[in-house]
Amino acid sequence: MSTIWKWSVGHGFSEFDMPVGAKIIYVNSPNLDTCEFWAEVNATAPTEKRSFQFYGTGQPIPKGMRHVGTTVFPHQMSQIVWHLYECVKFA
Repeated sequence: MSTIWKWSVGHGFSEFDMPVGAKIIYVNSPNLDTCEFWAEVNATAPTEKRSFQFYGTGQPIPKGMRHVGTTVFPHQMSQIVWHLYECVKFA
């Protein structure tokens, strides 16, 4: 049976034990320092380590990263756009 789980990513790489086959379905930014994402998971599946990092528009993205989703955070008179990536270079 599938369910939805949530994770939070701070600045720098964040690593999580996630159920194998977890499918990311939504990305959000509640503040300037955090990206959150929700994934559909099989809660009884074995877990695997997965690493994530977010980048701002215009920041360099290292090789070995795969785009997961983008979110917009309203900030003062403009917007901050975060792009969430998963590290896949060792996958």
